[in-house]
Amino acid sequence: MSWYSWLLAALAPFLVALGAAGLLRRYKRPKSRRKSAPWRGQRLAEAAPVLGFLVGFIGVVQGVPYLNGTAHHRVGEAAVLVLAAVLILALLAPGLRVTRYAALGLSFLAIFWQLPSGRLPAEDWLVAAAFGLATAVALDRLVLLARIGAAPLLLLAVASLGLAAIAVFAHAGLLGGMALALGTACAGWLAWQRPFEKSMPAPAAAIGGGLVFAGLAFATWQGAARTPWALVLLPTCFWAEPILRRLPVLAPRNRKKPAPSLAVAAAAALPAAAAAVVALLL
Repeated sequence: MSWYSWLLAALAPFLVALGAAGLLRRYKRPKSRRKSAPWRGQRLAEAAPVLGFLVGFIGVVQGVPYLNGTAHHRVGEAAVLVLAAVLILALLAPGLRVTRYAALGLSFLAIFWQLPSGRLPAEDWLVAAAFGLATAVALDRLVLLARIGAAPLLLLAVASLGLAAIAVFAHAGLLGGMALALGTACAGWLAWQRPFEKSMPAPAAAIGGGLVFAGLAFATWQGAARTPWALVLLPTCFWAEPILRRLPVLAPRNRKKPAPSLAVAAAAALPAAAAAVVALLL
């Protein structure tokens, strides 16, 4: 990828997610300033990260999903399906139990959609099943973080940058550009969520970003010139708070209060950086 492609992959998704989230948040916004529950426009804005990623995907591969001639078209196809699922979840706003069940089913759909048609070796099915299980566990963690008012998209943004580095070191540059697009798209949505510690629940955004991230990770495993074993370390980014509380320098003094967002991001960056180093060395 040229420097222009990397710039496009970083800037266009950020601007699209930023603009889409800002416009959708104005839809049916209550006149009262009381923020007791998300309004419809704010719920629909949870689709902005996936929408921004799709724009980045088109810019990176110079094609649109559902065209077989497009590189990594299955990644784009899965993202379109994820976008539809995010909009449905945002509009219906189901309870926690239904949301977790939906995340479980979508986890395996996002992974198995990446498999090529025809008969496949048994080891390919086993790897896909392992990725689906890992995706389900990670998504369940993100949904729980979203429900307690945390900012799981902040962790996804950090993990996406780590995935971009892994893809580049594994000689899968296009997938690295897509991972960068996902990270900046999450950043565009996060611009409207400050302060992160007081942000409203956003389970649909967490599910959408997590599914795209999982699809990119699985595509990197399949399409890299050498198997990027560093992907095994990357999901630990989503357990940044437990990592943070075990770090004597960054750990918050009052363990009963939520950790500052920058400290959580710094804790998530540690396993992301470690995964990038492993990908470089292996």
